[in-house]
Amino acid sequence: EGKATPYEISSIISKAERHTIDSKAYKERGLTIAEFCRSADLDPTSLAIALRVSDKKSFRRFIYHFRLEYAKKVLL
Repeated sequence: EGKATPYEISSIISKAERHTIDSKAYKERGLTIAEFCRSADLDPTSLAIALRVSDKKSFRRFIYHFRLEYAKKVLL
């Protein structure tokens, strides 16, 4: 019925996390979900739904998480 399985959700988020780290997308100012998904070869709607279902957060909070982790590394 169009519902994603937990495996599919996990796979989408893992792919997004890998792309965020590999491309250092968290450093890009004004990054939109459409731009991110275009470069990561993901569907924006699928990513937004996967983030909401699994982590209860938005794309913006997803990117902020990586920005905060990067800032911690720089400060330490």
